[in-house]
Amino acid sequence: MTKVTVHEKRKVNEEQKVNEEQLIGSVAYWARGGMVHAVTMIVALTVKLGITERVRNALPETQTTRDAETNAKIVDLLKPGLQRHSTAKTNNSVFSV
Repeated sequence: MTKVTVHEKRKVNEEQKVNEEQLIGSVAYWARGGMVHAVTMIVALTVKLGITERVRNALPETQTTRDAETNAKIVDLLKPGLQRHSTAKTNNSVFSV
């Protein structure tokens, strides 16, 4: 197993930063400075490369995401109780005249 030195790691990190800056500059140029064009290109590229889920997971969590997860959890917790209530209500209506 080959050990990577701190110097080599730093060099790779610096190269990655340069590549990221070049990519960002290229996208800004191709989009002619328009945010909508840049987003459209990035989304199209993400879909084309089949990395939608990986990109979604890499994005920071938003309040909307947290709210949706909270709402889903609440629904999951309420389902059994609502099903029991619905079953009991149905059983009572069968016997009531």
